[in-house]
Amino acid sequence: MTLILGIDLGGTKSRAVLIDTESETLKFSQGKSFYLPLTSQEKANEILEKLISELGNKFDIVGVSSASILEELKDFFELFFKTFFARYGTEEDKIIIFEDIFAAHVSALLFDNGIVYIAGTGSNTLGIWNDKIVRVGGWGHLLGDEGSAFSIGRRGLIAALQVYDGREEEETMLLDEALKFFKAKSVEMILIPIYSKPNPKSIIASFAPIVIDLAKKGDKVAKRIVEEEANEIAKSIYTAMKRLGNTNLRVAIIGGLWENAKDILEPIVKGKLKELIGVEPQIEGQKIKTECAAALYALKKLNMLNEHVLNLVLEKCRYCLLYTSDAADELDGVDLGGRRII
Repeated sequence: MTLILGIDLGGTKSRAVLIDTESETLKFSQGKSFYLPLTSQEKANEILEKLISELGNKFDIVGVSSASILEELKDFFELFFKTFFARYGTEEDKIIIFEDIFAAHVSALLFDNGIVYIAGTGSNTLGIWNDKIVRVGGWGHLLGDEGSAFSIGRRGLIAALQVYDGREEEETMLLDEALKFFKAKSVEMILIPIYSKPNPKSIIASFAPIVIDLAKKGDKVAKRIVEEEANEIAKSIYTAMKRLGNTNLRVAIIGGLWENAKDILEPIVKGKLKELIGVEPQIEGQKIKTECAAALYALKKLNMLNEHVLNLVLEKCRYCLLYTSDAADELDGVDLGGRRII
């Protein structure tokens, strides 16, 4: 075993890494968004081929992390990926497919017990304590996604329209900012880019930074939205702790929303958690890139993870805010936390 392919298929973009344990090198690539159930097989093959085209033509082990791999869809996912990677010489039992929340957990806690909350375009929570696993949230933007960029952006836009109606009594700049953001000459023009798209989730989520910026400047309505959404993050983490029966677990929060609004979100989340569990927790961040976490997760599932591969990944696949294929070593001296995995 020398060539390990890790893939993280995302709703915004997809990323892959090839880990060559013999030469101790890592290659990275980035591609388009990928969600198999909503993509034709021809298009799915095209996206996947392009993603890995520069990484090689042979893979000994493949770990694929993807959103929404439900039990009912598992056979569908496995058939597609096993058929696809057969042409690269990968044996069927060396292709491990799993939901992205597990790669996220590994990327932050490196197989240790703890709670990981994803605060990105959407949101999700995974808690692990020994053999017990719990999920909180992750119900998507129509039925959940509290504490996400989508939820903050949506609530900001709703408040802006309520200002126009006269239903929002607090003074706020959200309507003015929404008009500028959408380059709209009238309120009705805000609706066109939202309702004309089959899936407007990303464009609504992209308004979240405006809401957060206004909250930092003291806008009362924006501040209320951000505080309530931050409290939802804390409540999800606490719920996972309660269901696991342990409130003394490591806590990590990752995702684009968190990284870009940590200065305002973190004090609120910590304060709410202190109120709920009695102590203020230390909140950790992401340690390694999710595509590398996908590779490690596959190795762990196959009982093939060793210190050599682990240390190679920790050295060359550290997460950084730039998160580009050539930025593996941007953060010197990053704290990798207490890892306990083998």
